[in-house]
Amino acid sequence: MTFNITFGLCARLVELGHKVGNLAFCAIFFSGISGAQVTSNQSKAEEGFEYTFNVIYLDYGKKSSSSMVTPGVDLFFFDEGRQFNIAAVAGGMSRAFKYKGSQDLVFYRELDGVDGEKEYRPLVTAKMGKPGRKILIVSKIPSGLMYARTFDIGSIDFKSGSLRVVNLSQQEAMVRIGEITQKIKPMGAYNFRLKGERVRFLVRLAIAAIQEGQPKLIEDRRYAVNKDRRELIVLHQDTTDPKKIDYTSFLVGDDEEVENSSDDKIDSLDISDFFGEDSGEGE
Repeated sequence: MTFNITFGLCARLVELGHKVGNLAFCAIFFSGISGAQVTSNQSKAEEGFEYTFNVIYLDYGKKSSSSMVTPGVDLFFFDEGRQFNIAAVAGGMSRAFKYKGSQDLVFYRELDGVDGEKEYRPLVTAKMGKPGRKILIVSKIPSGLMYARTFDIGSIDFKSGSLRVVNLSQQEAMVRIGEITQKIKPMGAYNFRLKGERVRFLVRLAIAAIQEGQPKLIEDRRYAVNKDRRELIVLHQDTTDPKKIDYTSFLVGDDEEVENSSDDKIDSLDISDFFGEDSGEGE
C-alpha cells in the first residue's frame, strides 16, 4: 500500500512537469519511507515479545539405580541480557519465570570453559508463539535429545474453574471429567468446565487410550477439583515404560507479576560414587 501511494505521488509530480528534479526527490522520498519502515520493524523485533511461563520436565532418559540422585536438569536462559537458571525436576512443574525477546526461547547447558569462564551450549528451543502466559513441556528422550512443546494457559483461554487436559502421548485418548467425555488427539488439548454446588467437590475421572479403534482404560477414579483454581492434566508416555500412557496433574496459579531469579542448581551427585557400588546397609 505504501509503495502504491508513493509511486502514485511520484507519477503525479512527473505529470506536472517536474521531471528530473522531482524524480530524484521521489527516489529520496521513497527510500526515506522504506528506511523508516525497516527501522520501525527492527525496533519492534528488538523490543521483543513478552511471556510468562512455567516448565514441566519429563525425563525418558536412562535412570540412575540410586535413590540419592535427583532426576532433573538445569535449563539456563537469557532475559534481556541476563542469565537465569531453572532447576527442572523430572515429573514436576517449575515456578513462573518471565522472558522478553524473540519467539524462539533457547535453553542452554552451562559448561566450564578452558579459560575458566562459563560457556553456554543450546539444549532445546521452545517456539513461544503469541505473547502471554505459557506452559513449556520439555521432554528428554533416551538418546539424550530434548524437545519442547508450548501451550497457552492465559486467563482468557484457560479460566478459573477449568480443568485442561493436554495429550502429549502418541495415541488418541478418551477422557471423562464428571459427565463430559471428550476425545483428544495427540498433541491436542481440551478445557473441561467444572460444575458443582460447592467450591471443592469430587468428579469422576476416566482416561482411556484408543488402541486399534477400541478404548483401553488406564484410569477410573474419583478426583478432587476446586472451582476457584485452574488444573492441568498432562497425558504422556510412561517415563518408565514408554509403551504405556501415564498422566500427571498440576495446579496452575493465576496470572501475576513475576520477577526472575535463578534456582539453585540441581544436585545430581550420586554419593555412592564415594563409597563404591557395593556400599550400603550391611547384611
